[in-house]
Amino acid sequence: MKNYEGVCRFCGQVQTVQASSQEEANEIATLSCNCDEAEAYRRREELMTLIDNTCQDLPEDCGFVNMSIGQIKALRDLGSMVADGFIMKATIDIADSRCMINRKKDGSFTFRRNKVLCLGGDI
Repeated sequence: MKNYEGVCRFCGQVQTVQASSQEEANEIATLSCNCDEAEAYRRREELMTLIDNTCQDLPEDCGFVNMSIGQIKALRDLGSMVADGFIMKATIDIADSRCMINRKKDGSFTFRRNKVLCLGGDI
């Protein structure tokens, strides 16, 4: 690690940061910048991380199955559409779950994964 001049990709604000490369320094500077665009980017990245952490590499005793790469990609695509403002809320039944992604009035996001359990049948 060494010192780099990281540049916010949105507003161009420069910060001295410790990083392994200029590219990493720019990402660190962007994630720590206070401009509106960087804040929206940070929230989007946090939403994607929340989706990943809630859908894969789960312990066996948590009650949820790990989702496939394709299922996670579908959720991330929906998350991107919510984050970009194309849709305000998305709900999808996927794997053993009902997942909901919502954009709140303050610009933050909610992601919920609920267990879907159904008993019964058709006659």
